[in-house]
Amino acid sequence: MKILKKIVPALIMLLGLIHLSFAFPLNNLDIDTLIFIGAGLAIVFAGVINLIALMSPHSIVIKLASLVCNAIMLALFVIGTSMLMELQIFAGILLFLISTLFAIADLSTSKAV
Repeated sequence: MKILKKIVPALIMLLGLIHLSFAFPLNNLDIDTLIFIGAGLAIVFAGVINLIALMSPHSIVIKLASLVCNAIMLALFVIGTSMLMELQIFAGILLFLISTLFAIADLSTSKAV
């Protein structure tokens, strides 16, 4: 489990970087491209938040932020299945489901400081 806790944030960031790579080279910069880039950055930043939560085991605020971020990203990926039924959506669901469960477990074992 400890190894999986370290691997999942890296996989989330990798998913975001792969997502971003499809936006380049920028042939035309329109609102759809900006939203696509923003979504990729959001995925990368969610991975960073999970990494920070992993490196800050005593901060309940960071753990709570990680839980909220993971739950929102999980919901967005689930909503995404109504528009796109492809592998990257299911990979995102799996990664953020695991991260959400880890965040819940971390918060439930934390003591208020």
